[in-house]
Amino acid sequence: MKDTQKKILETACSLLAKYGYPNFSYGLIAENMQISKGLIAYHFPQKSAIFQSIVVNYFTKIADYLEQIIDTNESATTILSEYISGVFQYVQEHKIQTLAVMEII
Repeated sequence: MKDTQKKILETACSLLAKYGYPNFSYGLIAENMQISKGLIAYHFPQKSAIFQSIVVNYFTKIADYLEQIIDTNESATTILSEYISGVFQYVQEHKIQTLAVMEII
């Protein structure tokens, strides 16, 4: 992913978390980043592409995080406990992204 795309997605997450889905727009991102709406549309032709990227990135990263902390050689009870703890830990450490995904969903 290009650096500009990453910055757009990071800004979009922050704005979704702060202003909510109903108030989210290309204009809000452009104003916040001091770039043109055209540049945003170049990287993400529809707002739905931004939303899809945010959601896919979030769940990909949480899956990677859980894969690192869960020991699959343990009992089912232990795995479930590690999973639940891991999800809560990830959400705690990624509040803005979590709020953004919640707004999208």
